[in-house]
Amino acid sequence: MKKLLFLFVLAGLIAACQNRNNNQEPKVVLTPANFNTEAPKFVDQLVQINGMAVHVCRESGKRLFLGEERVKIVAGNKTAAFDIGLEGSNVSVTGYIREQKIDEAYLDNLGKESKEVMHKGEGGQSHEGDSEAENKQKQINTLRQKIAASDQGYISIYTVEAVSVKEEK
Repeated sequence: MKKLLFLFVLAGLIAACQNRNNNQEPKVVLTPANFNTEAPKFVDQLVQINGMAVHVCRESGKRLFLGEERVKIVAGNKTAAFDIGLEGSNVSVTGYIREQKIDEAYLDNLGKESKEVMHKGEGGQSHEGDSEAENKQKQINTLRQKIAASDQGYISIYTVEAVSVKEEK
């Protein structure tokens, strides 16, 4: 009888915790225009961001970009791929702000991967993928300059991990 009561209480606690998490309200409502200045204040917190979907990744559908600022929204574990039909629509996204810190060690690793892709054939002829690798190397160099100019020794890239996306009608 005690075991049954214990299991009943445990099940009730689990259900209560799940309901509390499902009913969480976003801490703030953001726009693409103020996202980069406000995001550092709300890392790992639930927010809402409203804006126009300017691009949906056609390969996986797991990335969506909002506004001219191209705020990156990624599909969370519980979120299905984004519908390409959202492009050009105003949407309301609820999700968690995530921070990725880019430092020199990260870029060194990225540079090694880039060099492995870049290769030359006999006679110094370029192969497909070389220009892509060269572009990646230019991006890495740009990031290195931004890191050197930063006070922290890294730069932060903020994204929103979507919990839900609603098209505004």
